[in-house]
Amino acid sequence: MKTLHLESTELMQKIHDAKTRNIVLEGGARSSKTYSVLQYFIIDCFETKHPKEYDIIREVLGDLKATAEKDFIEILKTNGLYHEENHNMSENIYTLRGSHFNFYGAKATNAAESKKLRGRKRDKVLMNEANEMSLDTYRQLAMRTTEQIIMDYNPSEEDSFIYEHIIPRKDCTFIHSTYLDNPFLQQSIVDEIEMMKDDDPEYWNIFGLGLRGKRSGLIFPKYRIVNEFPSSCQDILYGVDFGFNDPKVVVKLGRIGKEIYVEELLYKHGMIREEFIPVLKKLIPEEYRDQEMYADSADPESIEVINREGFNIHPADKSKDSVMFGIETVRAYELCIVAGSVNVQKDVKNYKFKKDKNGKMLDKPVHAFSHACDAIRYPVYTHWGKEYKRTTLEEMKTVQIEEMETVGVGNNFEELETVGSLMDY
Repeated sequence: MKTLHLESTELMQKIHDAKTRNIVLEGGARSSKTYSVLQYFIIDCFETKHPKEYDIIREVLGDLKATAEKDFIEILKTNGLYHEENHNMSENIYTLRGSHFNFYGAKATNAAESKKLRGRKRDKVLMNEANEMSLDTYRQLAMRTTEQIIMDYNPSEEDSFIYEHIIPRKDCTFIHSTYLDNPFLQQSIVDEIEMMKDDDPEYWNIFGLGLRGKRSGLIFPKYRIVNEFPSSCQDILYGVDFGFNDPKVVVKLGRIGKEIYVEELLYKHGMIREEFIPVLKKLIPEEYRDQEMYADSADPESIEVINREGFNIHPADKSKDSVMFGIETVRAYELCIVAGSVNVQKDVKNYKFKKDKNGKMLDKPVHAFSHACDAIRYPVYTHWGKEYKRTTLEEMKTVQIEEMETVGVGNNFEELETVGSLMDY
């Protein structure tokens, strides 16, 4: 029998030691909550005498596949446990030592998916990003789960059924964590999280310290999740936001009427230009490279290098007031984000305006969670925004208004005296 040796965290050990039916993992960003639960499930699979059913669910399946399922496969591969013949990719099921790890969305799109939630029995379940789900979803799962129900989430919602109905239960273990509980976190990510201390205390409390809070001043409070990028879309652009400590972001945008579809192609920290170009060529096949791409004009050298590699790339309009006008241009559309574009969703969901020391909202976004939003704004404002671009205050100052006579006409159609020029008013 194979012996398992996982490089686990202290958080994973706390989960392993908890013997209650319910376990709630509440904490800040990148505290390894989901990763630690997956490690715990794998260890439990090796410790059990009989095969078990482990369900890992999230509200939208596409988001789950891009996060928890991806992490699960990474853990298996890192430990030499992954075998392709055991992976049913069409059903999102992996078989390990006779046990099944089932990945599916709580938001069923067909009868088969609904049956997974309401009709199947399981031993243990992870409700990933549980505050996206409902109390009814929890109850449906609880009625069919024999051993443990584990929930993880960032406390970005002011109200949740978890606070009132789950945490107070006697059979619930509550575990709080922050990024400091993740010993494997890259320094660049640590720096980005700690930047929130000064950038926005509200975000620091939620995503840094893992404390419950309400996000105010959201720039894009509403967006829609769609299953896929529409194949019928002909009006397509690409957006790029450069970064090193900040992530490099590439998004594909499509427009149909007043809807903009957004698909995340890349969102990665610590990527240098020499690594970025080959990746960009894989993401965008040669036959699509004539479609226009807009990138941060603060890095003209990168734009020139990418252009020489055959991409139709342009610097984004970053003139005075372009950020605010760009945000208003994006707001004129309905954002439709493709499932699986989890980093885009995270940024859009949390993108907000800064506040001054008196709590007054400023016309300046917080840097945190701006990366995907910038990549969206660049092409939308620079390209599509030209169709109804507003006149700026500086442009208005250059407009010459000539004097003209205004003639009033009475009821008897008699010519009245000249009123004077517009400049007199």
